[in-house]
Amino acid sequence: MAPEKWRAGVSHDTVFLLLTQMDDPHLRGGARKLEHRRVGLTGAKQLIADAASEAPPVAFQAAGSPCKLRKLRQGWPVASYVKKHEAHGRRVGSASKALPASAIEECQTARYPSQCLERATFTTLAALGIQESWANVVTLISDKEFITRLEEIDLAGEPERAALVQERLEQLEALGGLSEEPGSALGAALQSWAEAFVAAVKTWNSVQEDVAALRKVEEAHHHKLEELDEANEALDSLEDQIMELKMQMQSRRSDAVKARTSIHHSDAEVMGLKSLQELIDSQEALAWRNRRAELGAAFAELPGRLLLGSFLAHYGTVDQEALLGSWRTVCQQYELLSESSETAEQLLRMMADACGVKDLDAPSFLGQLPPQLAAAAFCGQTAPRICDPFGVARHWLEKRLAAMTGSLCSEITLTSTLGCSPLDELKASMKNKRTSLLIALGEEFGEGGPLLPPGLHSWLTSQKDFGPGTLFLLSSGQPSQNTAGFVLDFGTEEALRQFLLAEAIFVASPTLHHAVADAYNQKLSAQATEHQVQDEILATCGDGKKRELMADITLAQKVLEMMLRAAKHREEQKAAEQAIVEAQSVSDLWQRLVNTALAVIRVACSVETWHPLYRGEVMRCMDWLWRYLDEKGRDVTQLSADLPSAWLEATAHRVFPRHHPSLFCCLALALETGAASARTLVSALRDAASDLQGEWAARTSAPSEVAAFVSPQGWERFLALDQFPELAQVTKSLLAEPGRWQEALKSSKESCRSRWG
Repeated sequence: MAPEKWRAGVSHDTVFLLLTQMDDPHLRGGARKLEHRRVGLTGAKQLIADAASEAPPVAFQAAGSPCKLRKLRQGWPVASYVKKHEAHGRRVGSASKALPASAIEECQTARYPSQCLERATFTTLAALGIQESWANVVTLISDKEFITRLEEIDLAGEPERAALVQERLEQLEALGGLSEEPGSALGAALQSWAEAFVAAVKTWNSVQEDVAALRKVEEAHHHKLEELDEANEALDSLEDQIMELKMQMQSRRSDAVKARTSIHHSDAEVMGLKSLQELIDSQEALAWRNRRAELGAAFAELPGRLLLGSFLAHYGTVDQEALLGSWRTVCQQYELLSESSETAEQLLRMMADACGVKDLDAPSFLGQLPPQLAAAAFCGQTAPRICDPFGVARHWLEKRLAAMTGSLCSEITLTSTLGCSPLDELKASMKNKRTSLLIALGEEFGEGGPLLPPGLHSWLTSQKDFGPGTLFLLSSGQPSQNTAGFVLDFGTEEALRQFLLAEAIFVASPTLHHAVADAYNQKLSAQATEHQVQDEILATCGDGKKRELMADITLAQKVLEMMLRAAKHREEQKAAEQAIVEAQSVSDLWQRLVNTALAVIRVACSVETWHPLYRGEVMRCMDWLWRYLDEKGRDVTQLSADLPSAWLEATAHRVFPRHHPSLFCCLALALETGAASARTLVSALRDAASDLQGEWAARTSAPSEVAAFVSPQGWERFLALDQFPELAQVTKSLLAEPGRWQEALKSSKESCRSRWG
């Protein structure tokens, strides 16, 4: 049934009673929602009636229906009065527009207008809120749109102006009215408009309260109509929900019928399966049980195979049959085997077979490899490695791999590992919070992964002995003497120098680094393309094809194009080499910074031997150096000059005051004489710093050159250690260049406030 017919034929109470008596809970809920909407609609109608009762009596009659409201609007004299005066004003405006241009010009050119003409025109100025003067009158009537301004004036908010206009009209009447003079035609028209304006304003003010009441009733009526529409929409929605619930109930009934039918079919299938199970041959079931027993025996021997293979990988081959026999005895003791002795003997012979080295290169090697040799091949693999005692590769891992694998372990000590791929091992280590893990570079971290740092990239491009995916990073530990694949060692001074140079250029001047990298890539690409073209030329015009080349013009032209391509690539290679030379000349400016950084690292290595609490100073120095190089807005000269004092300022607070002289002297000697003097002075300066302070009497005063910054006790220590040649050079340097040493002390006074000695 359509909603309109349903509303007309059945009452709301009847529908509610029918729905609440149904079994479906959804229909009962819809009935309750429908009743709630109906009560709300009744309340909305009551609100309309209350709002109408508060309005004026005439408005109350219009609140019941739109027809009465329209009749009220048509019969109320307010609208007729307003329309009447508005129409009169428009007629006056039309009459003003119909005036000839000469009438307006006469008024404009009147030099001495009469008082009556002034009062007639001043009424217009008063209505428009313009100051009364004849000049303003001339300006107003000169405007072509002044008649339009008179027509568009608002009557609702002009009671004060209407009173002023009425006063001017009374003054005009007291003067006797307009007489024949230039401009009197326009004055008469303006006087008529002013009279109509005053009458319209008075009429509007008299009916303003009634108009406001009427508008209030209209707004209330409109609001209640909106509420009525919302209630009707809610009722329609409930009807749709009821229809949907009926359809769902019908669908569920159909599903129930289908389910009952399916249950009958399932019972029939179960009976068929039972019959099929009875038909299975008992011999086949016995064969399956025997196969299960064989698999159990194979699984029992599997740990023995793997353990034996791991043992043989490290300790070599021994009597394999004896070892396998011992393992079989253990399995028999604990009743792990259930197969016949013949099968066990075949297994022993298979595992005892020898595998030659030549078999390792065979295509079917993986399929024929005995278990113990498979374990030996896996455990015996060695890969090229990087010895990284200064943590330069670890620094790259922490910066670059975090974006791909999440956050790494806080302390990465890379050793060896077995069993998983490098990436799986890394994830497992992060999950289990271990500190021993293995990171591989190559295919997994190559294309599509984080870029290698410049230092590692420069090393990898020069290595030709290993393929992708076979390079491993070790952040601590010493390389094994038997590790043939060991290729990179960042523990040497030259390797660390190259790495620091590449990293410093990349951090402080990425443009220069990219220029060098692009030049190298262009050079390698040009070389590869040139070799390829040469091979094509040899293949095209070899010894057996010279006659064909002489006779075939197309082939000769093709060879000529290849030669031109080869010449072009040679030119590209020369340009790349020239760019490398130019970039290298610029990168030489960074050598001083790298040399200073190496001296600082050497001193940090010596500091670790002074006291057990100073362990890890090298790693702290490297971390501080990365942060120092990341500072922007400083040139290389300034970075090199400030590096020693900045490191002293950052390090002095981590060492005991009695080690401050050793720290200053070691850094000065490392910068002055290099690593040899610094290493020789380590033990001497440590012994000098470990002497008890205050036990030496100041028998000799410090010379005047150094008295300003060296205490008498400190000078006594320097003199007592003159037996060491390097320290004697320091004493001479103190006397020869006191200003230089005093400047070094001033640059570090914020972090080390005690005097030397």
